[in-house]
Amino acid sequence: MSRQILPKNICKVFPTPQAPPDIDITNFVYEANDFPPEEQLRTTYALCLVISGKGHYVVASKTHPLTRGDIFMIFSTKKFYLHSDDAMTYSYISFTGLQVHNLLHRLRISVLSPVFHGYAMLIPHWQESLQRATQENLDLIALSTFYKTISYLATRDESPQTGSDKKGDELMAQIKRYIDEHFQEQALTLDGIATLFGYHPKYISERFKRAMGQTVTHYLTDCRMHYARALIYEGYTSVTMIADACGYRDPMYFSRVFTKTYGCSPMAMRRGMQKQSGTEYALNNTYGCSPTDAQEDKTIKQ
Repeated sequence: MSRQILPKNICKVFPTPQAPPDIDITNFVYEANDFPPEEQLRTTYALCLVISGKGHYVVASKTHPLTRGDIFMIFSTKKFYLHSDDAMTYSYISFTGLQVHNLLHRLRISVLSPVFHGYAMLIPHWQESLQRATQENLDLIALSTFYKTISYLATRDESPQTGSDKKGDELMAQIKRYIDEHFQEQALTLDGIATLFGYHPKYISERFKRAMGQTVTHYLTDCRMHYARALIYEGYTSVTMIADACGYRDPMYFSRVFTKTYGCSPMAMRRGMQKQSGTEYALNNTYGCSPTDAQEDKTIKQ
Protein backbone atom coordinates (compact mmCIF):
# COMPACT_ATOMS: atom_id res chain seq x y z
CA MET A 1 0.00 0.00 0.00
CA SER A 2 1.32 3.43 -0.95
CA ARG A 3 2.33 5.52 2.03
CA GLN A 4 2.31 8.88 0.30
CA ILE A 5 0.26 11.53 2.08
CA LEU A 6 -2.03 13.34 -0.32
CA PRO A 7 -2.57 17.12 -0.03
CA LYS A 8 -6.38 16.81 0.15
CA ASN A 9 -8.94 14.44 1.65
CA ILE A 10 -10.19 11.77 -0.73
CA CYS A 11 -13.50 9.90 -0.52
CA LYS A 12 -14.48 7.49 -3.28
CA VAL A 13 -18.04 6.14 -3.08
CA PHE A 14 -19.13 2.89 -4.71
CA PRO A 15 -21.59 3.87 -7.47
CA THR A 16 -23.66 0.70 -7.05
CA PRO A 17 -23.51 -1.94 -4.30
CA GLN A 18 -21.52 -4.91 -5.55
CA ALA A 19 -22.32 -8.52 -4.75
CA PRO A 20 -20.14 -9.96 -1.99
CA PRO A 21 -16.88 -11.43 -3.33
CA ASP A 22 -17.60 -14.95 -2.00
CA ILE A 23 -14.18 -16.22 -3.06
CA ASP A 24 -12.89 -19.34 -1.34
CA ILE A 25 -9.15 -20.03 -1.44
CA THR A 26 -8.30 -23.73 -1.48
CA ASN A 27 -4.49 -23.76 -1.66
CA PHE A 28 -1.33 -21.71 -2.25
CA VAL A 29 1.39 -23.60 -4.15
CA TYR A 30 4.89 -23.18 -5.58
CA GLU A 31 5.46 -25.57 -8.47
CA ALA A 32 8.81 -26.42 -10.06
CA ASN A 33 8.31 -29.74 -11.80
CA ASP A 34 4.61 -30.51 -12.27
CA PHE A 35 4.28 -30.48 -16.06
CA PRO A 36 2.39 -33.61 -17.14
CA PRO A 37 2.67 -34.36 -20.87
CA GLU A 38 -1.07 -34.90 -21.18
CA GLU A 39 -3.94 -32.45 -20.97
CA GLN A 40 -5.03 -31.44 -17.48
CA LEU A 41 -8.42 -30.63 -16.01
CA ARG A 42 -9.13 -28.84 -12.72
CA THR A 43 -12.28 -28.50 -10.69
CA THR A 44 -11.11 -25.13 -9.31
CA TYR A 45 -9.74 -21.95 -10.84
CA ALA A 46 -6.08 -21.02 -10.36
CA LEU A 47 -4.44 -17.59 -10.43
CA CYS A 48 -0.85 -18.30 -11.50
CA LEU A 49 2.37 -16.25 -11.55
CA VAL A 50 5.50 -17.35 -13.42
CA ILE A 51 8.44 -17.08 -11.01
CA SER A 52 11.28 -18.00 -13.36
CA GLY A 53 12.08 -19.57 -16.72
CA LYS A 54 9.93 -19.84 -19.80
CA GLY A 55 7.11 -22.08 -20.98
CA HIS A 56 3.79 -22.06 -22.74
CA TYR A 57 0.15 -22.50 -21.80
CA VAL A 58 -2.44 -24.01 -24.12
CA VAL A 59 -6.16 -23.47 -23.52
CA ALA A 60 -9.10 -23.31 -25.94
CA SER A 61 -6.79 -24.57 -28.73
CA LYS A 62 -4.56 -21.49 -28.45
CA THR A 63 -0.91 -21.42 -27.32
CA HIS A 64 0.29 -18.61 -25.07
CA PRO A 65 4.04 -18.15 -24.42
CA LEU A 66 4.96 -17.58 -20.77
CA THR A 67 7.95 -15.90 -19.17
CA ARG A 68 8.99 -14.56 -15.77
CA GLY A 69 6.42 -12.15 -14.33
CA ASP A 70 3.48 -13.34 -16.46
CA ILE A 71 0.14 -13.92 -14.77
CA PHE A 72 -2.11 -16.58 -16.25
CA MET A 73 -5.49 -18.00 -15.30
CA ILE A 74 -6.39 -21.69 -15.26
CA PHE A 75 -10.13 -22.21 -15.60
CA SER A 76 -12.35 -24.69 -13.84
CA THR A 77 -13.48 -27.62 -16.06
CA LYS A 78 -11.49 -26.27 -19.03
CA LYS A 79 -8.85 -28.63 -20.40
CA PHE A 80 -5.38 -27.11 -20.64
CA TYR A 81 -1.77 -28.00 -21.29
CA LEU A 82 1.17 -26.45 -19.43
CA HIS A 83 4.73 -27.01 -20.58
CA SER A 84 8.14 -25.80 -19.39
CA ASP A 85 10.46 -24.71 -22.19
CA ASP A 86 13.29 -23.40 -20.03
CA ALA A 87 13.18 -24.48 -16.36
CA MET A 88 9.89 -22.68 -15.71
CA THR A 89 8.64 -22.44 -12.14
CA TYR A 90 5.38 -20.87 -11.05
CA SER A 91 3.15 -20.30 -8.05
CA TYR A 92 -0.62 -20.47 -8.02
CA ILE A 93 -3.58 -19.82 -5.76
CA SER A 94 -6.54 -22.12 -6.33
CA PHE A 95 -9.99 -20.66 -5.70
CA THR A 96 -13.70 -21.24 -6.15
CA GLY A 97 -16.83 -19.29 -5.24
CA LEU A 98 -20.25 -18.16 -6.40
CA GLN A 99 -18.91 -14.82 -7.62
CA VAL A 100 -15.96 -16.12 -9.65
CA HIS A 101 -17.72 -15.59 -12.98
CA ASN A 102 -18.63 -12.00 -12.06
CA LEU A 103 -15.06 -11.34 -10.94
CA LEU A 104 -13.54 -12.68 -14.16
CA HIS A 105 -16.04 -10.69 -16.20
CA ARG A 106 -15.12 -7.45 -14.40
CA LEU A 107 -11.43 -8.17 -14.95
CA ARG A 108 -12.00 -9.08 -18.63
CA ILE A 109 -10.35 -12.47 -18.12
CA SER A 110 -11.48 -15.36 -20.29
CA VAL A 111 -10.11 -18.45 -22.03
CA LEU A 112 -9.52 -16.18 -25.03
CA SER A 113 -7.52 -13.72 -22.90
CA PRO A 114 -5.92 -15.69 -20.05
CA VAL A 115 -2.35 -14.30 -19.91
CA PHE A 116 -1.06 -10.90 -18.73
CA HIS A 117 2.53 -9.74 -19.02
CA GLY A 118 4.79 -7.53 -16.94
CA TYR A 119 4.04 -8.35 -13.29
CA ALA A 120 7.49 -9.37 -12.08
CA MET A 121 7.22 -6.80 -9.30
CA LEU A 122 4.73 -9.14 -7.59
CA ILE A 123 7.16 -12.07 -7.41
CA PRO A 124 8.85 -11.03 -4.11
CA HIS A 125 5.44 -10.58 -2.48
CA TRP A 126 4.25 -14.01 -3.59
CA GLN A 127 7.46 -15.70 -2.46
CA GLU A 128 7.51 -13.97 0.92
CA SER A 129 3.81 -14.69 1.48
CA LEU A 130 4.22 -18.37 0.73
CA GLN A 131 7.20 -18.63 3.08
CA ARG A 132 5.33 -16.88 5.91
CA ALA A 133 2.18 -18.94 5.52
CA THR A 134 1.28 -21.41 8.29
CA GLN A 135 -1.79 -23.48 8.99
CA GLU A 136 -3.04 -20.68 11.25
CA ASN A 137 -2.66 -17.80 8.77
CA LEU A 138 -2.66 -19.46 5.34
CA ASP A 139 -6.20 -18.37 4.50
CA LEU A 140 -5.49 -14.70 5.30
CA ILE A 141 -2.11 -14.58 3.57
CA ALA A 142 -3.33 -16.37 0.45
CA LEU A 143 -6.45 -14.20 0.26
CA SER A 144 -4.46 -10.96 0.65
CA THR A 145 -2.00 -12.06 -2.05
CA PHE A 146 -4.89 -13.01 -4.30
CA TYR A 147 -6.59 -9.63 -3.98
CA LYS A 148 -3.35 -7.68 -4.28
CA THR A 149 -2.73 -9.41 -7.60
CA ILE A 150 -6.33 -8.91 -8.70
CA SER A 151 -6.01 -5.19 -7.93
CA TYR A 152 -3.10 -4.95 -10.36
CA LEU A 153 -5.07 -6.71 -13.07
CA ALA A 154 -8.07 -4.47 -12.42
CA THR A 155 -6.05 -1.31 -13.12
CA ARG A 156 -4.12 -2.46 -16.16
CA ASP A 157 -4.15 -0.15 -19.17
CA GLU A 158 -5.86 -1.56 -22.25
CA SER A 159 -5.95 1.55 -24.41
CA PRO A 160 -5.33 0.85 -28.13
CA GLN A 161 -1.66 1.21 -29.00
CA THR A 162 0.91 -0.53 -31.14
CA GLY A 163 2.24 -3.74 -29.62
CA SER A 164 5.68 -2.53 -28.53
CA ASP A 165 4.45 0.88 -27.32
CA LYS A 166 1.60 -0.63 -25.35
CA LYS A 167 3.87 -3.17 -23.68
CA GLY A 168 6.43 -0.47 -22.87
CA ASP A 169 3.83 1.90 -21.41
CA GLU A 170 2.30 -0.88 -19.33
CA LEU A 171 5.75 -1.74 -18.00
CA MET A 172 6.44 1.89 -17.07
CA ALA A 173 3.05 2.15 -15.35
CA GLN A 174 3.91 -0.94 -13.33
CA ILE A 175 7.30 0.52 -12.38
CA LYS A 176 5.68 3.80 -11.36
CA ARG A 177 3.20 1.96 -9.16
CA TYR A 178 6.00 -0.11 -7.63
CA ILE A 179 7.91 3.07 -6.73
CA ASP A 180 4.73 4.59 -5.27
CA GLU A 181 4.39 1.58 -2.98
CA HIS A 182 8.06 1.08 -2.05
CA PHE A 183 9.75 4.49 -2.13
CA GLN A 184 10.32 4.35 1.65
CA GLU A 185 12.64 1.39 1.26
CA GLN A 186 16.27 2.47 1.54
CA ALA A 187 17.44 -0.26 -0.84
CA LEU A 188 15.22 0.96 -3.69
CA THR A 189 17.39 2.11 -6.61
CA LEU A 190 17.26 2.22 -10.39
CA ASP A 191 19.54 -0.82 -10.61
CA GLY A 192 17.38 -2.75 -8.18
CA ILE A 193 14.20 -1.90 -10.08
CA ALA A 194 15.83 -2.91 -13.38
CA THR A 195 16.90 -6.25 -11.91
CA LEU A 196 13.46 -6.89 -10.47
CA PHE A 197 11.71 -6.22 -13.78
CA GLY A 198 14.38 -7.93 -15.89
CA TYR A 199 15.54 -4.98 -18.01
CA HIS A 200 18.73 -2.94 -18.39
CA PRO A 201 18.82 0.19 -16.16
CA LYS A 202 19.48 2.45 -19.16
CA TYR A 203 16.41 1.17 -20.97
CA ILE A 204 14.24 1.57 -17.88
CA SER A 205 15.46 5.12 -17.28
CA GLU A 206 15.04 6.29 -20.89
CA ARG A 207 11.70 4.56 -21.44
CA PHE A 208 10.33 5.81 -18.11
CA LYS A 209 11.36 9.38 -18.96
CA ARG A 210 9.61 9.16 -22.31
CA ALA A 211 6.42 7.86 -20.70
CA MET A 212 6.40 9.88 -17.46
CA GLY A 213 8.38 12.99 -18.32
CA GLN A 214 11.22 12.32 -15.86
CA THR A 215 13.71 9.61 -15.05
CA VAL A 216 13.15 6.86 -12.49
CA THR A 217 15.67 8.47 -10.14
CA HIS A 218 13.99 11.87 -10.35
CA TYR A 219 10.55 10.36 -9.81
CA LEU A 220 11.77 8.38 -6.79
CA THR A 221 13.28 11.55 -5.34
CA ASP A 222 10.03 13.45 -5.93
CA CYS A 223 8.06 10.77 -4.08
CA ARG A 224 10.44 10.93 -1.13
CA MET A 225 10.52 14.71 -1.01
CA HIS A 226 6.73 14.97 -1.19
CA TYR A 227 6.46 12.54 1.71
CA ALA A 228 9.13 14.40 3.70
CA ARG A 229 7.26 17.66 3.21
CA ALA A 230 4.03 16.02 4.36
CA LEU A 231 5.74 14.61 7.47
CA ILE A 232 7.00 18.05 8.40
CA TYR A 233 3.49 19.41 8.04
CA GLU A 234 2.26 16.60 10.31
CA GLY A 235 4.62 17.84 13.02
CA TYR A 236 7.70 15.65 12.73
CA THR A 237 10.79 17.58 13.84
CA SER A 238 13.58 14.97 13.84
CA VAL A 239 15.51 15.14 10.57
CA THR A 240 16.92 11.68 11.23
CA MET A 241 13.44 10.22 11.67
CA ILE A 242 12.09 11.97 8.58
CA ALA A 243 15.07 10.87 6.49
CA ASP A 244 14.65 7.25 7.58
CA ALA A 245 10.90 7.31 6.88
CA CYS A 246 11.60 8.61 3.37
CA GLY A 247 14.19 5.97 2.46
CA TYR A 248 17.44 7.81 3.25
CA ARG A 249 20.16 6.29 5.42
CA ASP A 250 22.13 9.53 5.75
CA PRO A 251 20.25 12.49 7.28
CA MET A 252 22.87 14.93 5.99
CA TYR A 253 22.42 13.74 2.41
CA PHE A 254 18.64 13.85 2.86
CA SER A 255 18.88 17.47 4.05
CA ARG A 256 20.99 18.43 1.02
CA VAL A 257 18.46 16.87 -1.38
CA PHE A 258 15.58 18.52 0.49
CA THR A 259 17.28 21.93 0.40
CA LYS A 260 18.01 21.57 -3.32
CA THR A 261 14.35 20.67 -3.93
CA TYR A 262 12.63 23.32 -1.79
CA GLY A 263 15.25 26.02 -1.36
CA CYS A 264 15.61 25.60 2.41
CA SER A 265 16.33 22.95 5.01
CA PRO A 266 13.61 20.77 6.55
CA MET A 267 13.69 22.76 9.79
CA ALA A 268 13.49 26.08 8.00
CA MET A 269 10.39 24.82 6.24
CA ARG A 270 8.97 23.78 9.60
CA ARG A 271 9.50 27.28 10.98
CA GLY A 272 7.72 28.69 7.95
CA MET A 273 4.76 26.40 8.51
CA GLN A 274 4.52 27.36 12.17
CA LYS A 275 4.04 30.99 11.14
CA GLN A 276 0.96 30.12 9.11
CA SER A 277 -2.40 29.05 10.41
CA GLY A 278 -3.36 25.44 9.86
CA THR A 279 -6.40 26.52 7.86
CA GLU A 280 -4.42 28.76 5.56
CA TYR A 281 -1.86 26.04 5.00
CA ALA A 282 -4.44 23.35 4.32
CA LEU A 283 -6.39 25.52 1.88
CA ASN A 284 -3.48 26.94 -0.04
CA ASN A 285 -1.16 23.95 0.20
CA THR A 286 1.75 26.36 0.75
CA TYR A 287 4.55 23.95 1.46
CA GLY A 288 7.48 26.23 0.68
CA CYS A 289 9.65 28.39 2.91
CA SER A 290 9.11 32.07 3.33
CA PRO A 291 11.90 34.35 2.08
CA THR A 292 12.78 35.17 5.69
CA ASP A 293 13.07 31.51 6.68
CA ALA A 294 15.13 30.72 3.62
CA GLN A 295 17.46 33.63 4.37
CA GLU A 296 17.75 32.55 8.02
CA ASP A 297 18.58 29.04 6.90
CA LYS A 298 21.20 30.35 4.49
CA THR A 299 22.74 32.48 7.26
CA ILE A 300 22.94 29.51 9.63
CA LYS A 301 24.72 27.44 6.97
CA GLN A 302 27.24 30.18 6.38
